[in-house]
Amino acid sequence: MSNKESFVKAFKELTGLDDDKNTGTADESFERLISEREFIGEPAGDMRMRTEPVAPKKTEVYVPDRTRGDGTYVTQGMNIAGVVTSADNIEVLGRIDGDVDVKGDFISEGIIVGDIAANNVLTKKSSVVKGEIKAEGAAVIEKDVTVIGNITAGNIRIDGKVKGNLFVEGNTELTANALVAGDIQTARISVSSGSRIKGSIITKSVETQVDEDEFDIEV
Repeated sequence: MSNKESFVKAFKELTGLDDDKNTGTADESFERLISEREFIGEPAGDMRMRTEPVAPKKTEVYVPDRTRGDGTYVTQGMNIAGVVTSADNIEVLGRIDGDVDVKGDFISEGIIVGDIAANNVLTKKSSVVKGEIKAEGAAVIEKDVTVIGNITAGNIRIDGKVKGNLFVEGNTELTANALVAGDIQTARISVSSGSRIKGSIITKSVETQVDEDEFDIEV
C-alpha cells in the first residue's frame, strides 16, 4: 500500500468515514466530520470564508511629526549650494551658499552666503548672513547675529551686528546690543542706551516734513 493510500485510510478511520467501518447515518458522519475539522484547526462557519482572498497587510511608514510649522526646514548639518526659491516659509539651521527668494517668511539660525528676499526676515542665535537682506515687512536681527550687507525693510529691529547701510520705510529700533557700521535712512528711529552707530542717520517721513518757513523768524 502506498503512502498516499495509507494516509487516506488513516484519515477515514480517524474521521469515521471509512466505508467498511461506517455504520452510522449520514448526519452522524457529517457531525463527526465537523468535529474532526474543528479539531485539526480548519475554520468553522460559512464555507465561503475559506475562499475569500486575504488583503495584504499595508506597510507602515514612519513620518516624524513636524514641530516647526509649514514650509521648508533645512536641518543642522545640511548644506545647500545654489539658488533657493520657495512660495512658502523657510527655516534654516544649516548652511546655504546662494541667494534665497522666499514668498513667505525666512527664519535663520544658520549661515547664509548670498542675498535674502522674503516677506519677513528673522535671524537669531548665532546666525551669520553675508549678503543683502530685503524684507517687505519686518527684518529682525537678534543678539549675537552678524549681518554683512545692506538691509532694506519696511521696519527693522536690531540687537546684533550689521555692517552695511539700512533703508527702512517705517520704524528702526536699535536695542542695547546693536552695532551698526553704516548709514541709516529711515522714517523714525529709536536708539536704546548701549547701542552703537558708526555712520550717519537720515530721517525722512511725509508725516514729519518741515517747511523751511517755519524757521524764518526774527531774532
